[in-house]
Formats: sequence, C-alpha cells, structure tokens
Amino acid sequence: MDEGGRAKWSGFGPDRVRSFSLTRAAREVLLGADPPVRLTRRGEAKLAEAREAHLAVVHPAGTVMTRRSDDDVRWWTWAGHRANATLAASLPSVVLRHRFVDDRFVRLRDDVTRESWRTAVADAGPGLAWPFPRWTPVRSGA
Repeated sequence: MDEGGRAKWSGFGPDRVRSFSLTRAAREVLLGADPPVRLTRRGEAKLAEAREAHLAVVHPAGTVMTRRSDDDVRWWTWAGHRANATLAASLPSVVLRHRFVDDRFVRLRDDVTRESWRTAVADAGPGLAWPFPRWTPVRSGA
C-alpha cells in the first residue's frame, strides 16, 4: 500500500536504543555509502542534509572527538548503545557520570586533555575489548 511519502523511520532520537550493527550502518551511510533501498527525491534530499549535518562527527579512518561548547565534549564512536555504555563505564576518569548513554557518542568531561585521555585508556587495561579496530580518535574538532 502506497502511503504517499509518509516517513517510516524517525531518525536518531534520544529515546531509542540501537545496536552496534545498526549504528555502524548509519555511520557508513553518512560517510557516503548508498543505502540498500530506492529513495524518493525527498529521501535523497534528506539524506544529503543528514550527511552535511554530520560532516564534523564521522570520519572513515576512525572515531572523532568534538568540543561544541565549554561543557559539551563528545567522543563520536558510532558503536551502539551497549558498546558505548561499556566504554563509558570503562573510562570513568574522562567520562561524564550520570549522563544518558547515546548510540553514537560518549559524553566526556569538559576538562579532558590528550594526556588525561591517554591515561584513561591505559588505565582501562588490555582486558577491555574495543568494539572497533581503531579506537583512538582520528580527529578532534569544534
């Protein structure tokens, strides 16, 4: 049944929990991969808008850290809810406590530095299984 252009997917809202696979698939599409569906002109336009809006938070070589304001520092992992919850719990010295876990990013403390990041990762130890091959951020930006 044709619904006449009604949206079937409501995007990345704060109340949704997504798996590693689904979140990584969204990342790949934002990086330029074509989704395995036929898009309408409106869908193509919305996808182009989404890609433009996420330019600063996706990178093909790895994760990204952003500082959007003095108190909004994010590590964009695109790893899914469970992986980000594990990462947040494993890096307590650099992660904001008592924050909502997002599928796409981990909120970091506003005073995180390169040195405090390296120390936190070293303190997490070799027993922590990272959910992606390159876990060191490849780019930091505003």
